Amino acid sequence: MLYKEVNFHVDQRNLDTTSFSYNCHGEKKGKLTYYSKNGHVIMITHKYNEYDHYEATDHYYVQNDSLYFVFQKGVAWSFESGTPNATKDNVTEERVYLADLKPIQCLEKKYVIRSHANDNPDSETLNNQEIDCSSSHNIYESYQVLAKYYQSPTSGCLE
Repeated sequence: MLYKEVNFHVDQRNLDTTSFSYNCHGEKKGKLTYYSKNGHVIMITHKYNEYDHYEATDHYYVQNDSLYFVFQKGVAWSFESGTPNATKDNVTEERVYLADLKPIQCLEKKYVIRSHANDNPDSETLNNQEIDCSSSHNIYESYQVLAKYYQSPTSGCLE
């Protein structure tokens, strides 16, 4: 099942799902959701936050038990200097395409959302920038860690 088809089935809620939450000493906590069809995982969603100022959602797309695409969106927020009670979200979106378990193309979008602005960027209208995949070399290892918890969830730290 390819990307659009997987998302369609997730949106329609016609896949088998299982999920669990974890908390690693209050430093990193999150939720893993596994979407499967006919007993095979086709997507893993990992939503997590680290401390109070960072949260992320990672989507791992799988076909025939092989990882082929990863979409990661991380948001680090801070107070906007010079504007009372205003915050800004520094957003990074990364798209990693894989073949034979190796990243072959990596794309990135970075933008800022300000709480006091009316003209914040729309992610859908921003262009991706091609980036060097060397920073994505451990993406498959991250997937393997998450995949192993499909059959045996944990409430503590992920290894």
